[in-house]
Amino acid sequence: MSDSIEEPGGTVDPVGGRPAKRLTGAEAAALAEQISGLAAAALPIPDGLRSMAEEIPSGGLRRALLDLAERLERGVPLESALEQMSPAMPDHMRGLVRAGVQSGRLGEILAQYVRYHSLATQLHRKTVSSMIYPLVLIIVFFFIFSFMMVLIVPKFKKIFMDFGVELPHVTNSLLVVSDLCVEFWQVWLGILVVGPILAWIYAWFFLPQATKQRLLYRMPLMGPLWRWTGLAQFARLLAMLIESELPLPAALKLAGDGVGDAEIADAANHVAREIEAGRSLAESDARRSRFPAGLAQSLQWSEGTQSLAESLRSAAEMSEGQAMIHAEFVLRAAPPLTMIFILVLLGFIVIGLFMPLIKLITELSG
Repeated sequence: MSDSIEEPGGTVDPVGGRPAKRLTGAEAAALAEQISGLAAAALPIPDGLRSMAEEIPSGGLRRALLDLAERLERGVPLESALEQMSPAMPDHMRGLVRAGVQSGRLGEILAQYVRYHSLATQLHRKTVSSMIYPLVLIIVFFFIFSFMMVLIVPKFKKIFMDFGVELPHVTNSLLVVSDLCVEFWQVWLGILVVGPILAWIYAWFFLPQATKQRLLYRMPLMGPLWRWTGLAQFARLLAMLIESELPLPAALKLAGDGVGDAEIADAANHVAREIEAGRSLAESDARRSRFPAGLAQSLQWSEGTQSLAESLRSAAEMSEGQAMIHAEFVLRAAPPLTMIFILVLLGFIVIGLFMPLIKLITELSG
């Protein structure tokens, strides 16, 4: 009999009698890492879990650690304790725990999950770090550009008009841009500040998740990086679930949900429905599932469970390699490309302002 109590809001945590909060992917990985580390070191698991919980001020992970420690201290076996608290875990983690319990390989599966999550975290950090510097540069430059267009360029325009200087085309273009910014500064401010907020609200509440993901994939530089990262995580997680002896349709759905990528989840659910309808992998319409050709072929060619898991690991390594290469390219190419863009606009401003001044100084001195 389970120690947890089912309520409309979820499973009740025996620690404090509160509904157990669903763990995030990072929290579930931290829990798995702690268990596998304690088991490998042959240390008392309940004491180790409580020690870790004392270092965490609050939150779902602390309650999960105390919950599991309490169950183990009451004599519940580790496998049963984890299965009892599985409603608090993400769906894919729950599938791994149940598969590990059924196959008797829970410790090995948890250790594999920790390695998988570590690789996924490294890819995510590489993705984020590759764009922080260029993004900061662009934001700062747009504020500087707006300041110059609204406050600095109009003063130069007055000087040019007072002296009746004949203006070159580049200066006329600069003044037109400045006039538009001054006249419609509210619109310009809205585009820079309110526009992104409204776009985010519209995308969050009105666009389907898969559509948002496809739009992200089409972003220059970052789109391919996100896609390769998501595919690498999906292939590794699916290989683990298949090796855990889960049915292939269930493994596809759990892996699709586990990577947090709606586009991949849609593709995985499509293939899962094809298999549930009685088609084999070779017969399923995997190529129309929006998987890349290489991953679709891995799914189609490898009918045996073990060979499929190996093929998926190979596909994951290929995707990880592509993601790392692309991240390195973005990390190296984005800053100089951003600087070139900024320098071109700054050159446009400087040339537009100083060409008439040089001509005016020459006329006055002559």
